[in-house]
Amino acid sequence: MRKSLLLVLLGVFASVRAAQDPSFVAPMPIAMDLSANFGELRANHFHSGLDLKTQQAIGQPVSSIDDGYVSRINISPSGYGNCLYVAHPNGYTSVYAHLDRFLPFIDSIAKKEQYRRESFAIDLFLEPDAIPVKRGQQLAYSGNSGSSGGPHLHFEIRDTRTQDPIDPQIFFPIADNMAPRPRRFRLLPLQSQGLVRGKASAQNFDVVLLQAGLYGLKSDTIEAWGKIGMAVKAYDHMPLQSNIYGIYRLQVYVDGNLHFEYLNDRFSFDQTRMINSLIDYPMWYQKGEVFMRTYLLPGNQLPLYPFVSGDGSLLIDEQRDYSVRMIFSDRAGNQSQLRFVVRGVRKPLKPQPERASQTCFVRQDTNRFENGEVFLQIPPKALYEDLQFDYARMADSLGLSDVHHLGQAYVPLQQYADLRIRLHADSVDTSKLYVARGGRKGGWESVGGRCSDGWIQTRVRELGTFKVLCDTVAPTIRLLNKGAQMRYKIGDTGTGIASYRGTVDGQWALFVYDAKNATLRYNFDAKRVQRGKMHTVALELTDGVGNRQTHSVEVWW
Repeated sequence: MRKSLLLVLLGVFASVRAAQDPSFVAPMPIAMDLSANFGELRANHFHSGLDLKTQQAIGQPVSSIDDGYVSRINISPSGYGNCLYVAHPNGYTSVYAHLDRFLPFIDSIAKKEQYRRESFAIDLFLEPDAIPVKRGQQLAYSGNSGSSGGPHLHFEIRDTRTQDPIDPQIFFPIADNMAPRPRRFRLLPLQSQGLVRGKASAQNFDVVLLQAGLYGLKSDTIEAWGKIGMAVKAYDHMPLQSNIYGIYRLQVYVDGNLHFEYLNDRFSFDQTRMINSLIDYPMWYQKGEVFMRTYLLPGNQLPLYPFVSGDGSLLIDEQRDYSVRMIFSDRAGNQSQLRFVVRGVRKPLKPQPERASQTCFVRQDTNRFENGEVFLQIPPKALYEDLQFDYARMADSLGLSDVHHLGQAYVPLQQYADLRIRLHADSVDTSKLYVARGGRKGGWESVGGRCSDGWIQTRVRELGTFKVLCDTVAPTIRLLNKGAQMRYKIGDTGTGIASYRGTVDGQWALFVYDAKNATLRYNFDAKRVQRGKMHTVALELTDGVGNRQTHSVEVWW
């Protein structure tokens, strides 16, 4: 509660400070239309800023929102892509990601560092006097680099001291008269004797519009008994936009009393993965639907709850009606409500026998499972709640190892666990072996691995099904364009591209890697390559187990 109170006070302070300090200017000379807002629920993380539309095009001027200095230049083939950080004297840092290109006064410093390290990907931290900038000074052009799904500017404001992201809408209010809308609702029995509609399993309910701003369930009254958890799927909306956005604030009242409250205008990157305890993770993993829990798992330490009664669950232990009201609010103060009744009805439940193979993993403890063929060790507090751990083993036709079913695939871990699998094949080249995990959408995904003394070891952050595979196939290189700009399509079907190196006449050259499109690009640079002669352009790819592919071509330039 102290952390929650501190968070609220910090949020109030930030809001007051922004109102008193209007010095920030917009990062682009166009309307701040959002394709995504702060705090949206994403895979393994909260969205840490605003995604600003760029009129479906690359090349909008991007400028510093205030005086300051470029404190960091980060270039990556995925993630934020081309990204700039500007530290401001008022204690905030602004972040501009997925950029197409930097202006020359920044680009020259970035390229110098790339050539010094002989690496396209760099993360360069700068001193205050290296690149000072003024309020409104252009820094770059908007783009679609990194893991961006289309042209836009990802824009953040952070606390410079902690690097915690803060909702930019505190500083840049955006006109909005549309309230959030609940879509679906879910009730989950949380104890062995819990029931919803006479069943000991989670039940889903469709939401219906009753009148403007007021929603109900198709089943107005729901019979339940025992300790019950609630979860809701809801989105915010904005005028003249077809996008859906994350919920800023959610309050739950039971019998007229505040029971639970969620509010997100600031969080820590150290805790962002804990989003997996906020959402109904099994529902997301299995069905792709994102429901927010309105109760806390024991491992949920997110400081995003100004008020929670107990753990937020409902104890239905009286044969009466429990009135529930959920209020959904956006940053502009628009609200909608979902109202329904849970009726306490006690019904006998046939006891469910526990399976003999189950082992209880206690969240607070180090949990270990081993049987001579596999070893799994989960550190304390990596689980979000105690787990009835299931294990099963079957032979694999490849014969490299057994197939090991270690718990359910929809159980995420906050921290990495150690995994070791015994190898069965002695004649293969162990340097080409890796651990594969059954993918969410089918197939097998590499989680790496290192072989030693008849075992292969790696680290995992989800449970599920694992086995050992062998990758002896080199990556692929296909030349798409030959000339002043060289373009390549690259790929790897096993362990993925681990590294690459491009050269011109034997000297390292800056090949730009676009991971999402699996392409590499090299533009001949007159400052580094002599014009009017034949040049040898070479590219070497290496996958996760060391398989290499090379490509070389003569080019007149």
